[in-house]
Amino acid sequence: MSVEIHHAGLSVSDLERSIAFYSLFGLEEVRRVELSGEAFSKSVKVPGAVVRIAAMRGDNALLELLEYTDPTGKPFGRSNNDIGSSHVCFRVDDIDAMARKLEEAGVELNAPPSIAPTEGPSEGIRFSYLSDPDGVTVEIMQAGTHNTHEALGVGSAS
Repeated sequence: MSVEIHHAGLSVSDLERSIAFYSLFGLEEVRRVELSGEAFSKSVKVPGAVVRIAAMRGDNALLELLEYTDPTGKPFGRSNNDIGSSHVCFRVDDIDAMARKLEEAGVELNAPPSIAPTEGPSEGIRFSYLSDPDGVTVEIMQAGTHNTHEALGVGSAS
């Protein structure tokens, strides 16, 4: 049996705002749907759920943005160390250029990109964390030699 990650999904408060934000990372909207009804509500365990969904495509992944228009959810309020907290990481070729692009778009990084270790399993990795418009953690990472998908034995998504 073959199993692969198909997409990651994030609930957002404003679909259009989130599409604009995630487009900064080169993601492209490829599909938009609205789901509702008893079967859907039962599946997601949200009575009376009505959700607008945008699928955003990157080079090797899909990110699904979900705006529950009815009922609306609570604002995100987790710290990175809270159980169930998650983040999306975007691998970039030039973290300094991406940091500048984000800052020019008004996005504030939690801290400047890290200094890369010169040895060990994290050799060459540089990263920085930031928040999306709803406060969900996003990471940008310039991969080191030992942390590319290829080096870790991860194949490309199809």
